[in-house]
Amino acid sequence: MAIDTQIQGNSARIIVPNFFDSSIYQSFKRATTTLMENPEVQSIAVDLSMTEYLDSSAIGILALLAENAKYAKKPARLICIPGRVLDILNIAHMSSLFEIELAPG
Repeated sequence: MAIDTQIQGNSARIIVPNFFDSSIYQSFKRATTTLMENPEVQSIAVDLSMTEYLDSSAIGILALLAENAKYAKKPARLICIPGRVLDILNIAHMSSLFEIELAPG
């Protein structure tokens, strides 16, 4: 499954598929690089609403995004996070790198 990217105004959304692991590293990197280089994009949201599984490589991928976003001065946040995924993000202390928004409902 591929990464889906949407731009609305000056905000971008990266929609992650149900399995967030090393298999999507290259497509995630291409998407984020394109967004970081786009002067119209001022902030990035990673939408995890479809994500059912993420592993340690996904945590590393997100940490790299946080570092690159900070360098580019483009705030990044994690949005629409389902409960099981939130548990993993909390264990990894990702709230120290990102603003986190839970899934609605």
